Amino acid sequence: PKESAITYGKTLAAVSSAIREIDRKVFVVSAGLSDQGDPESFVRWMVRTTPSQCFDALGLHPYSQSGKFASVQRNASMLLQQEIGHTKPIWATEFGTASNAERGALLDTLAIERKVMPITFFFNDIDLGFISDNYGLRTKTGRPKPDFAQFKRLFAGQASETRVSTEK
Repeated sequence: PKESAITYGKTLAAVSSAIREIDRKVFVVSAGLSDQGDPESFVRWMVRTTPSQCFDALGLHPYSQSGKFASVQRNASMLLQQEIGHTKPIWATEFGTASNAERGALLDTLAIERKVMPITFFFNDIDLGFISDNYGLRTKTGRPKPDFAQFKRLFAGQASETRVSTEK
């Protein structure tokens, strides 16, 4: 992971710089890192070799960490503290399941866990069709699946909470 983390850090620094030339107030979130392979090593090398002002929040994809967001948040914050001397917001920038049977329980867990990691993006609103017809909360034609209403009920108002929490 060392070389790819260093390469990613250089890309993040260049992109962040270009974006901030246009808008200095933009909020930059690092790419979401999955728990596949060795994400801790990747993050460690990325933050060691990338100026910390290049990103405002660390993005993670905690797919296999359902019920463990507090631990993920704590570990990522400790890693940032160790490597750059301060912490940053930790965002779950992608989370979901391909299993229609498991989605309801996952949404219930996510509703509880958002208190720990308040910024969470659910993958995916609409089935993509080319990968699978199971990932979305709605079919590829836009018809809501049974869990769509649950998602709306559980996360009503999150968009306004997000705007407030990301203002600088």
